[in-house]
Formats: sequence, C-alpha cells, structure tokens
Amino acid sequence: MDLKYIISRLSYRFFCLMHRKVSFNKNPNQQKVFLFGTVEYMNYGDMAINQAEVEFIHKYLPKAEVVEIPERLVLSMITYVRRYASSSDIIAFQGGGNMGDIWPAQEELRRSVFKEFEEFKIISFPQSLSYSDSRSENLNKTVSVLTKTKRLSILIRESLSFKKAKQLFPKNISVTLVPDIVMSLSVGQDRDSEIAVSTFMRVDQEKINQEKKIEVLRAVRMQYTVNESDTVDTTWKIITPKTRGKLLDAKLDQFRKSNIILTDRLHGMIFALITGTPAIVFDNKNHKVKFSYLDWLQNVDYIYFADQMSKEEIMHTISAYQHDNEGHAAPSFDVYFKKIGKILNN
Repeated sequence: MDLKYIISRLSYRFFCLMHRKVSFNKNPNQQKVFLFGTVEYMNYGDMAINQAEVEFIHKYLPKAEVVEIPERLVLSMITYVRRYASSSDIIAFQGGGNMGDIWPAQEELRRSVFKEFEEFKIISFPQSLSYSDSRSENLNKTVSVLTKTKRLSILIRESLSFKKAKQLFPKNISVTLVPDIVMSLSVGQDRDSEIAVSTFMRVDQEKINQEKKIEVLRAVRMQYTVNESDTVDTTWKIITPKTRGKLLDAKLDQFRKSNIILTDRLHGMIFALITGTPAIVFDNKNHKVKFSYLDWLQNVDYIYFADQMSKEEIMHTISAYQHDNEGHAAPSFDVYFKKIGKILNN
C-alpha cells in the first residue's frame, strides 16, 4: 500500500478523534441552518456542492448561522441538535447523487435526519435518484419516512430524477426541479491553457464502458499530451470549512489550464462550465450526466455531449480547441436558483 496514502489516512483518523462534535450558538433567537452530511472525503464534486450550499445559504439568509455536520457525525449529532433546535431553525441535507440504491449508507443517514426532524422545515439540496424500481426496499423505507414529514422540500437537479420523484414520493413532499447547486458558484475564469487534453473519468460503479469512449481515449492518448485526472482523489486531506475552498480551487485550476476536457463525471462537466473550459462529456450509469446536459447545458456553445457526436467529430473538436485560448462566459442560472432562495425564506 502507498506510504503517502497510509500517512494521509492516519492524519485523517487523528483529526476525527480530535473533532467528535460540532459546536454552535445555543441561543434560540439566533436562527441556524443545520446542514447535515457535509464532506470530509476527497470527492471534489461533493466538496463543491458543500461549498456552494454554504455560500448560497449565506446569500439568502445572511443573518443565519450555518452549522456544518459532516457525514461521519450525522448519527451522533442528531440528538444534540434536537435538544437545542428551535422552530425558526432549518434542517438541510447535503445534495449530490446518492438518493437511491447505489449509495445505501447515505440514504440511511438521510432517512434518520428526516425522521428525527419531521416537524421542522427541511430542505434536501439538489439530488439525482437511483432507485432500481418502485419495489426497491430503500425506496419503501424512505417513502415511509417522507410521508410523516410536515415541511420537506426535495430539490432535484435533472428531469429524469424529477419525473421519478413525482411518481414515487408522497404528495405531502414539495419536489422542485433546479440545476445542480455547483452551477451557482462564481469562480475565476482566467484560463492559462498549457495542457492539450485533460480527462476526468470514473472508476466506480457509476461508470459505463462505452465503446466510443474507449476508442476516443485511445486515439487521444496517441495524438496528444494527456493529463489523466479525476474529480475524486485516492489520498486524504483534512477538509474543513477553512481548507475546502483552497482545495477546490486547486482542482479547478486543472480545468483552467486545459485546452479541452474529456469527462464522464457530472462535476467534470460542471467544473468545465463554471471555469469557461471547453469539454466533451460522456454519460454515466444512472444518466444524471445526460439529463443534466439536456436540461441545462445543451445551448452552451463550449460544452459538447459525446452521444450526439461521431468519433470523427469528437476528434475534430479536440483539435479545434488546441489553438483556442478564448475565454467562455458561463450562463447564469439565477432564475432557477431563486426558487431555492424562496424556499429558504418562506
């Protein structure tokens, strides 16, 4: 096993031992947003979701205290939060793509929070669903909990999941279609292209081994200098609200320094979008990439969906961007994100 990995894991375990509770203002007159399930692991997409959620809450509730409760402390903090939470407080849960059967541990944590705070205003930040079918055991357990909540809003980030949510979830739940919250982030777009092609490809259970993708990657490696990366790291770093922004910006720099991106990661596509970097995007297993592209990005002129292109068109597009250092302005999605702002304030 890699020594660097061992050291990073030991450092993280020591950090966890030293940080076993989250402190917050106990004054009932101070409104708090308890954000459960925040990120301490090296998935930059989830890290960006976390960062965007906190910035978004501060924008729409500037006087509220945001209390970040990392995933490892969700169960141990529920009773503590319950003891001090007042009726003006909001319960929120980290967004992402883990609502369903692919990531059952996160689904169980979410249910635990919804169940304990069923009478509170609860907001589940933008999600994609992955329930196998209407007979899913996970789904049945979740629906049982959802039925008892009083003021729960579940935000969905693409239309395929939105359609499923409207069909599967009980009618007492507010379900709203909005973009992935990371699209609300404002980041630097000063591109300094020095890498011909960068790839950000999955190796987990959401990967699809498309023949076209394999052929394209093989051809690109033969023709260009390729920086092969991912939006998930195998090493562990200490992630806190203070360090998260710097870690995220270092990852975004990999996009800014690239002429073009090839990715099958949803946040590979979104990082390309917000940094103004051209990208060719392949789908993943639960199609959250495809439908996020079709719903929000198909009119963005520097983001391309590989399913709509031949291998030759993909290679031509990669070649065309080798001499293009022009900046690309990301579109605004404020009209959609204002819906979340209204939910927070109402």
